[in-house]
Amino acid sequence: MNQLYKLPDVCSIKELTNENSLSCELMLIKLKNDPDTREEIHSAAEAFKAETIDYSKDSIVLRLIGNSRKMDDFISLMGDFTILEICRTGTASIEKGSSVLRKNLNL
Repeated sequence: MNQLYKLPDVCSIKELTNENSLSCELMLIKLKNDPDTREEIHSAAEAFKAETIDYSKDSIVLRLIGNSRKMDDFISLMGDFTILEICRTGTASIEKGSSVLRKNLNL
């Protein structure tokens, strides 16, 4: 935590647990758009609640939101297809309820 306070944009830090916080991660994954595998990719995306956000003749980009395990499982499943790119944000968390880190955010 002391190292985080050294970063210029850090205002407040609080350690969160699974019980007192909500967390998620964002992943964008670009796959080769092959007519032979298109239906399988679509079915897997539907099962994982991934959203198609770009579709072209050569590629499909899916957006997936969830926990890290869900992301890892989806990547493993997509390993049978041609993955062109993956971009993941890492985990973002916020405390449950009305508690806030800083009362005054002058944004």
